[in-house]
Amino acid sequence: MKKPQSGPTPPQSDDVISHLLETFRLNARVFQTVAFCGDWALDTSGSGQASFHVVAEGACWLQIPGEDAPVQLGCGDLVLFPRDAAHVITGQRETQVAVNAGPMLRYQNAPKDAGAGLVCGFVEFLHQPRNPLLDALPDYLHIAANSHDQQWLSAVLSLLRQEAHNDSTGRDAVINKLCDLLFIHAIRAFLRDKPQVSGVLAAVGDRKVAAAMKLMHQQPERAWTVAELGEQVGMSRSAFAEHFSRITDLSPLDYLTRWRMYLAARWLAEERLSVFDVAQRVGYKDEAAFRKAFKRHANIGPGEVRRSGTLPGPDGLGNKLRKALGLS
Repeated sequence: MKKPQSGPTPPQSDDVISHLLETFRLNARVFQTVAFCGDWALDTSGSGQASFHVVAEGACWLQIPGEDAPVQLGCGDLVLFPRDAAHVITGQRETQVAVNAGPMLRYQNAPKDAGAGLVCGFVEFLHQPRNPLLDALPDYLHIAANSHDQQWLSAVLSLLRQEAHNDSTGRDAVINKLCDLLFIHAIRAFLRDKPQVSGVLAAVGDRKVAAAMKLMHQQPERAWTVAELGEQVGMSRSAFAEHFSRITDLSPLDYLTRWRMYLAARWLAEERLSVFDVAQRVGYKDEAAFRKAFKRHANIGPGEVRRSGTLPGPDGLGNKLRKALGLS
């Protein structure tokens, strides 16, 4: 009997998400921990940043333009706005407010019968004002405290409460790291409850594509072939190429090239490595070939990125990477 070929175990989708989060430099931070009472309204939209709110105490209502009825938020609920969608959080269901009026915080004197405590923050990605992970999510995510992930949400919320009232050294850093956890778990909850997704989440949610992406992320310098990648994930060359392209709208090697260029830009801008060293890191033995490929994808030469210390702007590599992840 022929023994089956051994190979790496395909990773779970969260492994690929971890690679993406590490590369894009997730940074969630709290900007406000506040208690409300009476007739109140809070609007954090208009900042251009992804935002989130955790109901630490009490209950409140979420109003979204175009939706017929407000959404009730209970103690322990998390609501995330990946692309700064217009929204208003209010203390009473019947409160009428002008949604999309810009950042606003309003109080009115009223009986203290609508109390709520909120932890509010932003989610940022270094060098990525428009991030593939955020773009793949819906306008807002509501993770209820009574969801399947109640245990982790309750645990993180409890720690947030403790740190919010803690004056010890490192308080802000701890709170921000806890907010990183909120974002990651929100993505997990979304993938579990919404199997029909698109863009990068569809890619990392597909076991075969996720396995191939993980291999390319781990060894960007390797001269991968479509046949090798297909073999590693248990598919024929043609079947793998068709499947990968259908999910990501790019061929496997196109994705690899764009991923290499993004990593190269980071190493040039942040670590100021030489163009030759970066070319070697991403699998180019010929520096001239690397320079040509980088400029084609980033609309700027690698030497310019190294000298400026900044990544290419939105007209360069950012949009190219979005296409690599099936988001253009």
